[in-house]
Amino acid sequence: MNCLEFHRLKLADPHRLPPEAQAHAAQCAACAAFVISVDQAERDLERTLATPVPEGLADRVLLRVHGARPAWRA
Repeated sequence: MNCLEFHRLKLADPHRLPPEAQAHAAQCAACAAFVISVDQAERDLERTLATPVPEGLADRVLLRVHGARPAWRA
C-alpha cells in the first residue's frame, strides 16, 4: 500500500481502516500524522453538527434569502 491509497481509504471511511491500511499507518509517519488530522477534523465536524439550531431559524433564513413576496406572486 502506498500513501495515496491510504489517504483515499481514510477519507472514504474515517472510522474504519482495513488491516493493511492500519499496518501502513503504523510504519509511515506521514500517514500516522494524516490519521491524527482527519480524526480531529471528524471530531470537530461531529461537535459542530451536534449544535442545537434555534427555533424558527430555517424560516428566518428563508425569509431573508427570498424576502417577503407580494401575495400575487406567491
